[in-house]
Amino acid sequence: MNKTDRAVEALLAMIRSGRFSVGDRLPTEPELVAELGVSRSAVREAVQSLSFAGVLRVRQGGGTYVTDLEPARLLRSAAIALDLTSSATISELYAVRRILEPAATTMAVANLTDEHLETLRELLDEMRTASDAESFVQADIAFHDTVAQAAGNETLRALLAALRSESGLALIRRAREEENAEARSITEHEAILAALEVRDPELAQAATTLHLAAGQRWLDAAQSED
Repeated sequence: MNKTDRAVEALLAMIRSGRFSVGDRLPTEPELVAELGVSRSAVREAVQSLSFAGVLRVRQGGGTYVTDLEPARLLRSAAIALDLTSSATISELYAVRRILEPAATTMAVANLTDEHLETLRELLDEMRTASDAESFVQADIAFHDTVAQAAGNETLRALLAALRSESGLALIRRAREEENAEARSITEHEAILAALEVRDPELAQAATTLHLAAGQRWLDAAQSED
């Protein structure tokens, strides 16, 4: 393990132990150098790495602080990395989504509010009236994120958001240009919403599974054209 990695692990250990909590300011760079026994460059690189990962926030001239450590923030760097993955990896990521999202939909049934359902109806209407592929895809993303929000697990929601990488969505946009693809997708979303409205967890899970299976077929078709 190099000196920068050692500094990263030491800083994380300080946070895990409770020595530094959310919002706390870390010691100055010279103080960290003395305590960790590494060079200034190693401390600086460690802080930069944890800042990119969403663990620390550096205020210019104001010190370094522990962030709120919310899942969405911590997974943001993962989402950026996923955007740079190869087409083969995108297919694997979508397969992971196919495992997690039906489970999230099942969890959502117990927590659904009237506001959640109304938002889902509005987003479905936006999909029906979308004038272009981009508007359709954005409404689609918001629909699934609303379901994930209703699941009540922010870590799961953030992970699913990361799995909807921009590069993967670009391929799905292309696949949805095929004839009647959007109409079929709307029908699948209608089935998910109908299951949620009657609060049937098994039906909601099945409808989501079928929808994502169709998405995988579109994704594979788009990749085969590259």
